[in-house]
Amino acid sequence: MLDIPNYYHDEFNLTSMVSYWCIIENLLKITKPTSVCEIGAERGITSKQLSSYCQDNQISLNIVDPCGIDQDLDNFKVLKIFKERSKDFLCREIPIDFYLIDGDHNYQTVMMELELGVRNKKNKQMPFFMLHDVSWPWAYRDLYFDYIEDGLEVKHSYKTNTALSIDSNELMTIGFPVTKAYAAAIEFGGGHNGVLQAVEDFRKKSGEKQWYFWKIPNLYGLGVLFHKPSLSGINCRKIIRFLNGVEPFRPFLNVLEANRLRALQCLFELQARQKTIEKERDSEHTYIKELENRLAELSNSWQKQQSYISVLEERLDSLTKEHTAASSYIVELEQRLAQQVK
Repeated sequence: MLDIPNYYHDEFNLTSMVSYWCIIENLLKITKPTSVCEIGAERGITSKQLSSYCQDNQISLNIVDPCGIDQDLDNFKVLKIFKERSKDFLCREIPIDFYLIDGDHNYQTVMMELELGVRNKKNKQMPFFMLHDVSWPWAYRDLYFDYIEDGLEVKHSYKTNTALSIDSNELMTIGFPVTKAYAAAIEFGGGHNGVLQAVEDFRKKSGEKQWYFWKIPNLYGLGVLFHKPSLSGINCRKIIRFLNGVEPFRPFLNVLEANRLRALQCLFELQARQKTIEKERDSEHTYIKELENRLAELSNSWQKQQSYISVLEERLDSLTKEHTAASSYIVELEQRLAQQVK
């Protein structure tokens, strides 16, 4: 009924760029790059789809992620994997036509990736950029994987083990979880903060009229950034026409994302409450176990005391019998003594 594409990844929180494949593929077909770079492979879901396309079209593909890829991609001959940070790769000065950027979601890193990507352009041909997470929550708030990358100039205080909420710009105790694996800027906005802010500032520095930018909010936001003078007039018009085809549906897409975020936040909040309840339940179980152990100790003590009481009762009974016998013997002696006196 839904006509779901084969690249759909069935999970409640869609964080992979593969969900945008219908957009990515169309832009690849229009721009016809000879080299593509994916920065930030996550679990390699997009990498696998991208590798297949690049293999079929003889496009060289570079995938950059310090954690590597959790996928078997050995069959793709056009592919090179760089297990390193984006800065290290970009400093290799490999010319790239087309970038998919989904790495560290903070201002300094994204700005660096855009600037070095432009520096590594082929001849005068500026690269084409697609960026993830240009919408809530990382549009105007930094995220730092592994906390802080070496050499990264951070302008914001940050926090881990916290949460984000669509209802507030403040960090919360429950909501979208920020685990100990990464950190979020404590303040929202204020300049030099977030993925979208980096894109906006890059355009201002590089010429807003020359750099075309388009975005949709869905699934944390997809951004498309390209240098119009670097494309042929035909291709430029094709891309803008293709992207503008979404515009009549933008209010609908905004509603969908708002509803998705609300549902996800409710789910995360319920999960957090469930964990709290489980901790309380575990604490109560521990307390009950302690009481049971104490009861067992008291029961053992009571049984020992009962055994001791039984021994005492037996001893008392024996002493009572001895006392009775002794009393009878005394009476008998008294009677004999009385008879002798007579």
